[in-house]
Amino acid sequence: MAYGVSVRMLRGSRHRHLLDGVYVCADTQMTLSGWLRAAAYVPADDAVLTHVTRLHAAGVLVGPAWPLRFASTTGRTQQSA
Repeated sequence: MAYGVSVRMLRGSRHRHLLDGVYVCADTQMTLSGWLRAAAYVPADDAVLTHVTRLHAAGVLVGPAWPLRFASTTGRTQQSA
């Protein structure tokens, strides 16, 4: 909304829903770094990358990158893609 995009526009074919409250242009090619930037809008403020997700973000490509994993001292959880 702050960028002049309405809910109706987000639900149209020009955008794609990724996570709660996070959308991208429909033709955006999502990379791991793109997913991490998108996911940063969802977890608690103190959330940090953990497990294999942290390794992938550091360039150590071991194991599967998904699911994305975060740790937090708050009780909020969010399922990521």
